[in-house]
Amino acid sequence: MKKIIIILLILLVILIPAFFGLKKIWDHYDKLTAEQHYKLAIEKKIEIKRGEPVAEIAKKLKREKLIVSDIFFMLMAQSTKTAKTLKAGEYLINNNLTTRQIIELLNKGTNVFYKVTIPEGLTIQEIAKLLARRMNPTILFSAEKFIEICNSNLDYIKKELNIDVKSAEGFLFPETYTYTKNDNEYTIFQQMIKQFKKQTVELQKNLYPLNFNFYDIIILASIVQMEATIIDEMPRIAGVYINRLKIGMKLEADPTVIYAHGYFIEKLNYLHLKIDSPYNTYKYAGLPPTPICNPGLAAIKHTINYEQHNFLYFVANIDGSHSFATNIKDHNFYKNQRKIQLRNLEKQKKAAEKSPIKRKIQHPKKKR
Repeated sequence: MKKIIIILLILLVILIPAFFGLKKIWDHYDKLTAEQHYKLAIEKKIEIKRGEPVAEIAKKLKREKLIVSDIFFMLMAQSTKTAKTLKAGEYLINNNLTTRQIIELLNKGTNVFYKVTIPEGLTIQEIAKLLARRMNPTILFSAEKFIEICNSNLDYIKKELNIDVKSAEGFLFPETYTYTKNDNEYTIFQQMIKQFKKQTVELQKNLYPLNFNFYDIIILASIVQMEATIIDEMPRIAGVYINRLKIGMKLEADPTVIYAHGYFIEKLNYLHLKIDSPYNTYKYAGLPPTPICNPGLAAIKHTINYEQHNFLYFVANIDGSHSFATNIKDHNFYKNQRKIQLRNLEKQKKAAEKSPIKRKIQHPKKKR
């Protein structure tokens, strides 16, 4: 019995100092930063891959001099039960953080974000190409896959927005979006639909003209978006189309014909207008079956709060503004004025080409 007590006392004499010694070492590494250890300030981007073992993560951080000890990193992760919860993603890490702080950062998720801006008035195909161009090579983004996701997830849109949509066109909200390396075609699609909901949820409570539902508003807003160069003219342009719809007059909106052809046409001619498509508002009365682009918030608001007037016609001026008319006689006068403006512009252009001094020429806006 005495031998056992002696052995225990010896163990205590050995273990107690060892325990406090280890605790001292632990506390030292817990408070120590790599910046203090290496006497060098470093900030690096680190990518943690999905399913990457904690040992590999630790080695990577040690190699970049963001931590002092990979072994201590693993022990800390195990002791805090976070070894299996470190999130994949891209991180910007400064070596003035302690090991514990870095582990906390890796548990919160990526802190490196990228931005991409979607302008108003693009179609799904145009948005897909823009995203692929801007987001690659940050993430591998396929325009074709994005378009397929838009076309095959109408039930998601219907449920999210409570709108009986026929297409995703019109609901990819123009905005500046942030994304990470963890994002993909589907998560970007979701972001855009959720942003549409966030921006328009209150607008869906409004009363609309002509017994329109909100889908009709988005369809008309998409036409207004494509017609208006000047935002302040949006309510007036929307009013022209409302007036036409009230009397059963065809919209005769050039952008709908361009959409029907599926490619940009700078100047429509008689043959373009003959296309047999429900989007051809020169041939078929009423609204087209779906939006023709993804309108911005201004176009949607101005379509709901359209200007009440008697105008039925408008023609684009070369400066991007429009001249509005209540009758065909005045409309034809404005069209002739535009032709005169274009002829004068052409003369200026030819004169500038002949002149040894190049003069700045104001190019006309697309005729609406």
